[in-house]
Amino acid sequence: MTEWSLSASQVIDQVHQTLPDDIDYKSRVKAVDSAYPFGERKHWPYKAWLAARKRYLRPYKPPKEVKHLSPLERMIERALQNNAGVDNHE
Repeated sequence: MTEWSLSASQVIDQVHQTLPDDIDYKSRVKAVDSAYPFGERKHWPYKAWLAARKRYLRPYKPPKEVKHLSPLERMIERALQNNAGVDNHE
């Protein structure tokens, strides 16, 4: 682990300790993002921050909503997608 990675993880851990357990995901992301300690957001420090941020936020990320479609709805969806790319010249 690089010095940047270690520092990023420590800052994120400090932020985590200040957050309530029931905080929503967006607020958690906002709190972590506002604690960025390395000045300009580029180069190795920023990459290390993003990696630490991703590791930290992964367990809190809400699952994607799964859209359950009936067979008829899936067929209509496919037909619409196929027709979207078709250009009808008459």
